Amino acid sequence: MKHKIIVAIAIIIPFILIFIIGLIEYYDKSIHVHKLDYIPTNYFNMTSQQLDDFPHLKKALIKGEGWIKTPIEEWERLHDFLDVYDEWIINYNNEYYHISLATP
Repeated sequence: MKHKIIVAIAIIIPFILIFIIGLIEYYDKSIHVHKLDYIPTNYFNMTSQQLDDFPHLKKALIKGEGWIKTPIEEWERLHDFLDVYDEWIINYNNEYYHISLATP
């Protein structure tokens, strides 16, 4: 009987770990901003009001460069927002940034 319990546990634990890792990867989203040192030909002018809807993007812009972990809801809204304009370069305060969205 003990042998069956140990085998059952040995089978169940990997499935639980795979499930947990999958959840972590699903919810682990990031925004990356890269400040451009040139004026691109195509970009989207982002207003302060629009930026208020994306607090993690705002944090990344204040930081100036790098990755910021972002809640999935905001990440998805930002993806949809930029996708509508079909533009991943934004102009904010006369500075130009390339925006990347990433998952692990």
